[in-house]
Order: sequence, then C-alpha cells, then structure tokens
Amino acid sequence: MNDEKHIARAGLELIKNFEGYLTRLPDGGCRAYLDTLVRPQLRSKGYGGLWTIGWGSTGPHVTEGTTWSRKQAEEDLLRLIRSHEESVKSKVKVELTQNQFDAITSLSYNMGLGKANGLLSKLNRGDYEGAADAFLMYNQAGGVVRRGLVRRREAERALFLNPSQPETVPQASRKLRILERLRLFLAGLGITWAGVESFASDMAQWAHDHSTFVAIGLGVTAWLVFKWVEKESVKDYEEGRYLPSGYANE
Repeated sequence: MNDEKHIARAGLELIKNFEGYLTRLPDGGCRAYLDTLVRPQLRSKGYGGLWTIGWGSTGPHVTEGTTWSRKQAEEDLLRLIRSHEESVKSKVKVELTQNQFDAITSLSYNMGLGKANGLLSKLNRGDYEGAADAFLMYNQAGGVVRRGLVRRREAERALFLNPSQPETVPQASRKLRILERLRLFLAGLGITWAGVESFASDMAQWAHDHSTFVAIGLGVTAWLVFKWVEKESVKDYEEGRYLPSGYANE
C-alpha cells in the first residue's frame, strides 16, 4: 500500500523548518555545536547536551570540530528520515495519501511512533478524521505543554488533512536568523557557547573581586548578553523554531 512512498517536499520542509539548520557556515555548510543553550529551563532527565549538526543530527559520527557541507547535512537528514519512513510503513495498515504519509513521518521524526498508539489505533481502523485530531494530543515534553510542539502538531495535522501540497511551510523567525549569525560569528573566532558562559561567569566574578565600576559594568554586560541569548533560544524552542535533538526526540 504505502511501500513505494517517500517523503515529499511539504513533509521535508516541515521537518527542516521545525528542526532548524545550525550552525550555518559562509559556504552553506555547517559546524557541530554543543546543544546546551536550553539549560536549565528545558533540560530533561538525562539531557546534558549533545554534539549536534545540521538539522538535528547526533551520534558518534558528530563530535567537536565536525564540519559538513550542506549536501552532507541533507544526506544525513534523509538517512534519518528513511528510517522513520520504514517505521510508518510497518505500523500503518491503511492506504495513505502523500500528505498523510509526510505528516506521520514528521511526527515519527520528532517523537517516534512508539508513543503514538492512539493515533495509530484510529488510523488503522480507518478513522482518518480521528487520527488527524489525535496529532494534537502529542504536545507535551517532560509533562508540560510546549507552544512549539502545539505549533508543530497543528502543522502536521493541517498537512495530513490537505489533499494537495501546501504553498507555504513554517519559516524560522527573524530572531533565530540573528542568533544563527551570532553563532557563526563566534564560531569563526573559535568561541563556543560554553566558552561564552564561562567568560561571562569569569567577568562577573572578576568584577565582584575588584569592586570597580568599570569591571562591574563589563561583568554585568557579558552576563546579560549570555542570558539574553539563552532566553531567546528558549523562546524559539517553545515556538517550534529550535528543537534541540537531545531533548525533543526523547
């Protein structure tokens, strides 16, 4: 029934936009980053940061200093997607349209189908409308409803119900593009986010030790800049534009 299907443009772009492409290099490639920006607000049990590259790729092949061309990132994304396509094909027993297949593949990529028994049960009984509504059930992480997951589930449900390819897909926010430029600039200087946090903490301590207005100003400014970046990252996670793979794919 669905054996010959592979993800189409709409599903691929939906996954790309919600996962995010970090950190982009001038030639279009990307550099591995330590996914620790969301601590402590969004750290789940066992999540201590992962070296991540491209659209959320992790694993033993991704380490500090790893760089990929955009083609390599695309290929690894498709490799991961293929495994989720096979999961959909094995668990779904009814015929799917292309958009329905794409929507369920996106859901699987984000959370796996092992936790989507309610949706699969409805779908395999032929209850397509009930299955569509069931997407909206899976909007929590760590027992808390996340705006980003709400948006992603709504986008997947809309794709599932759409008989034709949608003209638009969710786009990254302006502030996320600014943060990507900032990450790229710092990466070019050989500075990691862990280094930014360490520098900010050191400056704050130095300011405290020296008790001078200039030192205090420098320390506070460095700390506020780091906290602003962290806060904006959390917002992008909650609004579905930045999903740390080590957290969102649990």
